[in-house]
Amino acid sequence: MGSHERLTAFMAENYARASSMDLLEWLRLNPLPVMCEEKFDGFRVFAFKSASRMLLATRHGRIYSEASHPRLFKRLSALLYSDPSLPQRLILDGEYVSPDQLHVFDVLRVDERDTTVLPLHERKGILSQILQK
Repeated sequence: MGSHERLTAFMAENYARASSMDLLEWLRLNPLPVMCEEKFDGFRVFAFKSASRMLLATRHGRIYSEASHPRLFKRLSALLYSDPSLPQRLILDGEYVSPDQLHVFDVLRVDERDTTVLPLHERKGILSQILQK
């Protein structure tokens, strides 16, 4: 199976869970008080990374790829190619802000680890470590 097929399969396996968490489930995993962050004028997307490939998907199923959004994916290339110690498989939650800007605010999966069971402050720490690399 090629890298594109692996990425597509990874996204298909995980899309429903990533996009369907409701507020009550989120609050159960992240009890009050909660964190507040600035909301940009974009829309929510999930970034699915598998090896050196990535796709973005909205909650409504619209897919963004390197071919359709080259400026954005050029900015994401550091996450894909810069450090071999980065996780090979990731699901990130973020906001697509402009043709070359993605604001990532949560990590839902790191390799085989489902991070949604962790409190938000722990996920923020994991996300910070990933983005610093």
